Amino acid sequence: MIQAKYCDRRAFYWLSPKVDNPDQRVATDLASWCTTLGELMQKFCAAPLQVVYYSWLTFSYTGAVGLAIAYGFFVVGTALQRLIVSPIARLVFRQEELEGDFRAAHMRLHRSREEIALYRAGRVEEAALDSRL
Repeated sequence: MIQAKYCDRRAFYWLSPKVDNPDQRVATDLASWCTTLGELMQKFCAAPLQVVYYSWLTFSYTGAVGLAIAYGFFVVGTALQRLIVSPIARLVFRQEELEGDFRAAHMRLHRSREEIALYRAGRVEEAALDSRL
């Protein structure tokens, strides 16, 4: 599939010259993809069996009440995690967005350094950077 896309419509010819060693990249990415897919499938297939096994084990040691408590604990824990993690994830996203804006402002300063120096606008740029901080 990857090789078919690479050879389709002469993609290998139109590939940007900035991409170095495309053959190595394809081989490395393919190996990484296969390893990750194998690990994911192993976990995906093993998880239901583990749930059934540990449910049976819990039931055999503690009965139906113990199993109900274990599942109740799981449901409550999952609900609490969603309540706590969702707002934190939004805050982390916002922080990364602001950090990106700050880096972009510094890149703009670096890219326009001659004009800024010519107009002696260092203080204005400092204020702009401070507002991003």
